[in-house]
Amino acid sequence: MKKGRCIETTEVNSNKHNKYNIKGVSKSIDQVSAGGVVYKECEDKKVRVALIRDQNTHKWILPKGRIEKGESLEETSLREIKEETGLQSLKFIKKIDKTNYWFRTKQKAKLTKEVHFFLYKDEDSYEDICVEKTNFDKGQWFTKDEAIKKIGFPAQRKILNKAFKIIEDE
Repeated sequence: MKKGRCIETTEVNSNKHNKYNIKGVSKSIDQVSAGGVVYKECEDKKVRVALIRDQNTHKWILPKGRIEKGESLEETSLREIKEETGLQSLKFIKKIDKTNYWFRTKQKAKLTKEVHFFLYKDEDSYEDICVEKTNFDKGQWFTKDEAIKKIGFPAQRKILNKAFKIIEDE
């Protein structure tokens, strides 16, 4: 597993022996999240993706969040994207990949996290990004080059590159 450092701003109640019984999730993970890359084709013929900016770190990120009891990874990704971006007209395309990293909680506990990312197309090309104000201060559509430069974490940059490859191959 690739090691990295991430600032976690939410409280985490984790049991080190908690095992997720979800297809595709590694067995030694403390926390599972899902999110996605949302893209749209604009009038200028350019493809743009939605990024949101964390109000605490001021880093541009992909929408994602923790899985809730009874949800599939796809259901979590769709719910989190809708909650965090306000985008509603989303068409599922396919799974992109997953990332693994570790972080420390406010209580200094070290946890491992796995995030599954899915690709969605925004079916309403005029839809604005309306971020969830409790965690984010901005949302914006970016071209490929802009998004790759803006994204705040290397693992998410890799996800973006994979997403653009899928989009270009469609």
